[in-house]
Amino acid sequence: TIGDTLDATLVSATVDNIVRYPSMTAPSGYRLVTSHGTAYQPDTTDVFVGQNQTRILNLQVSTGEGGVTNNLPITKIYFSTNGTTDASTDLMNVKLYRTTNTTPFNMGDTVGTPIMNPNGVFSFDLNYTLGSGITNFWLSYDLDPNSTIGNFIDATCDSVIINGFTYSIG
Repeated sequence: TIGDTLDATLVSATVDNIVRYPSMTAPSGYRLVTSHGTAYQPDTTDVFVGQNQTRILNLQVSTGEGGVTNNLPITKIYFSTNGTTDASTDLMNVKLYRTTNTTPFNMGDTVGTPIMNPNGVFSFDLNYTLGSGITNFWLSYDLDPNSTIGNFIDATCDSVIINGFTYSIG
């Protein structure tokens, strides 16, 4: 029920075949309503050696329910090159883009600073406020022109920090 306060870790609950997300009151007084994140790969087709702006992962963060606007700060997103065959030689850099609601991937709104030569865990520092609805964060790689043909490129989103709280992305 919107307005209930929860002092535990509960990701979701299914009630009457409807997935529900808990409401929480953060110490700073913000109210986090229906907040969850989902990461998925929007495209798994083959890519080319040296290809730029290769969409790897889409992180969807959903906040707000019933017209409630949260205006919550998202300050950091942690990713990893897990699943990439050889990040040290195949990846030149990684960039993060943002779109809202159902807007498809575009390179118009870069967030954070591009990271050169990602290998293992890396993060983007953000200064962005989440409003109600879905915010999409798009992770893209620029591939090295000398990448190894046949290698795999991949990424995982491990967690986000929203309003000072760390949320794992599963």
